[in-house]
Amino acid sequence: MMGLRRVWELPNTFRSDYLSIVSGTSLIYDELCRRFLNFIATCHSSDSELIRSVVKHAILCARVQSPVGRNYVLCYERYSFKVEDEFRSGLKSSCCSSEISMQLSFIDCCHITFALELIKLRAGILYTPECEWS
Repeated sequence: MMGLRRVWELPNTFRSDYLSIVSGTSLIYDELCRRFLNFIATCHSSDSELIRSVVKHAILCARVQSPVGRNYVLCYERYSFKVEDEFRSGLKSSCCSSEISMQLSFIDCCHITFALELIKLRAGILYTPECEWS
């Protein structure tokens, strides 16, 4: 992400989560959470009864006492996403898709829009009459 900040001449204080939205990429944390949820979905739909029961126990009972449960709690806190609801109704692949995104405030949207406009101005993509950019 640091390279994008330099190429686009954005300040070092420009937040990484904003930069990921501007660049159309996902944060490494979000990617790890997505992969973990895909792993849980695969384990839950496994042919092995042992694997299915271990995952259910880790998510529904053990929680922070198991690595799987702790990772689930991290994903839940990040996205307010309940896997156990999906377990009860049958886990769908859509719950683990890349459409999981964090909630942005109005101020966050303003910062992101401003950064996009700044990048477009510098690249000469956005034209503003009577404004000279150097």
